[in-house]
Amino acid sequence: MNKFNIEYKTGKDGLLYPLIDFGQKDEPLGKYGSLRGRFLKEHKSDTYADMLMNGTLLNHLYDIDEICHAQMKKLVSEMAKQEGIIEQLKSINPMEWVRKMNIICALAEETIFSEIVYL
Repeated sequence: MNKFNIEYKTGKDGLLYPLIDFGQKDEPLGKYGSLRGRFLKEHKSDTYADMLMNGTLLNHLYDIDEICHAQMKKLVSEMAKQEGIIEQLKSINPMEWVRKMNIICALAEETIFSEIVYL
């Protein structure tokens, strides 16, 4: 055992291999959690390695994914309300409603990326 409480197994080649429990969950990791994982791995490699060794990485990624989805839902709702985009517009002019909602979703996602995923 070391400071990370990792057990090792001796392989047939005489080398020690860590027995790491990644704490995988049944559901797949979502878009925002995956992007956060890639960001940590490429730009914050020390943090990524520490979290991986401590067994906290996957829980962090699932939490980030959940937080981002909740924030996305909230932002889209607030922005649509600010812009006056209501369900009535959907029935009157569906293409205009889709266009406006796509813009709002893109803006909300940029906010999510800059404030949560890539922070």
